[in-house]
Amino acid sequence: MTVSFIGEVVRKVLESMEDSHAQVRMATFKFMLTSSNFVQGVQLLYHHRFVHVFCNALDNEQDLHVKEQAGLAMQFFLKNTLPESITLNENADTVMGKFLPLLQDKSSKLKSIALSTLNVVLQRCEEVAHK
Repeated sequence: MTVSFIGEVVRKVLESMEDSHAQVRMATFKFMLTSSNFVQGVQLLYHHRFVHVFCNALDNEQDLHVKEQAGLAMQFFLKNTLPESITLNENADTVMGKFLPLLQDKSSKLKSIALSTLNVVLQRCEEVAHK
């Protein structure tokens, strides 16, 4: 019953990250920056699903503030997940591919998030970063 409940909550959170309202998306990405038991649990159990949604937001998001929150949420996620999770699945190549173009973005807050996230990947997964 607990696993079913967690799966349902994860589904709702993922749906909220792709909601049609920018404020809902931003609030959900901000929620993913909390150090709650829920966030820590999904980092381990549903890592690949969340990274996929973060990457979609970085690709498709029109609202700069939501895009920044998605970048921060992904950075927080990468900092707090096991390095093996990043290389086994990130995912790391995908993350690198999403954040490298953001270094050229005109938003200094976005360019800083991208640089910090790439630094996290470098520290956690040296072999991927060297590619």
